[in-house]
Amino acid sequence: MRVLMVSPDSGLAQGLRLRLSQDGHQLEWRAALRDALLPRTVQPQLIVYDLAEGSPARWKRLANGRRSLDTPHIVVGAYERELDDPVRALRMGADDYVARPVSLTELALRVASVSRRVGLHRAKPRALAASDKIEVDPVSRLVLVRGRHVRLSRCEFCLLDLLMANEGRLTSRRDLATLVGGKDDVARDRAVSCCIWSLQRKLDDDPASPRLIVTRRGLGYVFGEHQG
Repeated sequence: MRVLMVSPDSGLAQGLRLRLSQDGHQLEWRAALRDALLPRTVQPQLIVYDLAEGSPARWKRLANGRRSLDTPHIVVGAYERELDDPVRALRMGADDYVARPVSLTELALRVASVSRRVGLHRAKPRALAASDKIEVDPVSRLVLVRGRHVRLSRCEFCLLDLLMANEGRLTSRRDLATLVGGKDDVARDRAVSCCIWSLQRKLDDDPASPRLIVTRRGLGYVFGEHQG
């Protein structure tokens, strides 16, 4: 299935592209949907639209897109959303709404769900993410570490999801920050620090010297680098 993502966050788009490719889908990314001609050029079967900062302009583009296009839309909520944002998006014609923090696995499952509802061809999504020491069920959000159940917050789950998708490769703090909510870059960066610290404390036998989520100072984090 061809998916168009409209988002100013390249990291979020790249993460979703990787996740959807594992399900057999293709994702095209655009930073902004300036008019209705662009998606007709790309010819997507589904559009994922990121409200990002939630500005009036982004809401207007969403409304214009829904009026001029029959393509199904999934809306990703703003960094700092109002309580009625999901209702507002659905009333504009969105087929689904996903709030931040964003789990890429959950978003991929929403893509599959919407494609199923509207009769689009889809690949069967992966039901379980796993490494040799940790398993994550994206439906129940059950996390098992060496057979031990660990309870995670939504933010922790979303960051772990992206880290596992990039297993063995560096995930930047900027890419992680695109998944969390917050009023500005400072708040989102602080949220990443808190969630990573908590994940290292919960998942590693020795949080002072973590082996599952390894910090690369000034760059980001690597999942699974020292599992052996």
